[in-house]
Amino acid sequence: MKKKRLFLVLVAVAVATTTAFGQWTYTIDATMPGFSDSTDPFTGLGDRIEVVNNGSEAPSWGLPPGQGSVPDGTLKVTVNVAGLYTVLVGTETYKITVPGAATTTYTVTVTGGTASPTSGPTGTVVTLTPGTPPSGKQFKQWSVLSGGVSVSGNTLTIGSANVSVEAVWEDIPVTTYTVTVTGGTASPSSGPTGTVVTLTPGTPPSGKQFKQWNVLSGGVSVSGNTLTIGTSNVSVEAVWEDDVTANEAIEAKILKAWTQNSVLHVNGLQPGMRWYVYSLTGVLIHTGVATGDEVTLSLPGRGVYMVVNGGANAKVVN
Repeated sequence: MKKKRLFLVLVAVAVATTTAFGQWTYTIDATMPGFSDSTDPFTGLGDRIEVVNNGSEAPSWGLPPGQGSVPDGTLKVTVNVAGLYTVLVGTETYKITVPGAATTTYTVTVTGGTASPTSGPTGTVVTLTPGTPPSGKQFKQWSVLSGGVSVSGNTLTIGSANVSVEAVWEDIPVTTYTVTVTGGTASPSSGPTGTVVTLTPGTPPSGKQFKQWNVLSGGVSVSGNTLTIGTSNVSVEAVWEDDVTANEAIEAKILKAWTQNSVLHVNGLQPGMRWYVYSLTGVLIHTGVATGDEVTLSLPGRGVYMVVNGGANAKVVN
């Protein structure tokens, strides 16, 4: 029988056309690219066609019914599995290698961090790690610049394009604490840890003067009229004491004082209130809290003395 030739033409759409009497062109159509083609003689019309997969996976070929005979027309064979195949046409053998589809790799570019891995095919899961934040900032979230992906937590899945993401930073929250002052004011009245606050006493009650600051809460200490905010709200209060000015004393109408044998006798004190004895030059000689309305006190020597109790005062000569 006259020999014919089989032409393996590798195109996307498979057709077979009659080129001359008794001679046909057969096209094998594959879903995967990259056939290695060959052309060899084959027996003609009526020969049986078989296709065998020489690889480890089962073949998936679309064959004519019953594997058929060479028709006077079109033979279309579709490849779905990569591998080495043998086409048997009668007694002739044709080798066809169908490689796997080429894998496209896409890159992942990160601004302000790193990606692991930095590239991969579609479906690759990538872990993102934020870099060192700018001063006073902290990581907030990831912003996708390109690539058509979404980020969940710190992971993304590569799609069908290169990916570009960037880290978004935000200000580190600053905790502010308040300074509450009873009997005065604070400047500033609030601030973060380390803020230096100046305290100013307010107007004292009648007959009183500022003595010191008392810290009620906040775990701070006051030096002079300043404190430094720690890690909690602060509360302080002004402490008052009796305002005694010796050279402003006037003779009392109620308080009486006299001496006898260098012993000072005072009558008319207000129990529970502090009383003072000054020299004429303003030197404090004695102070105490009156337990009754009359007391005695040995004086250090001769001279003029001033006795003060609340708003009353008396002058005595020893």
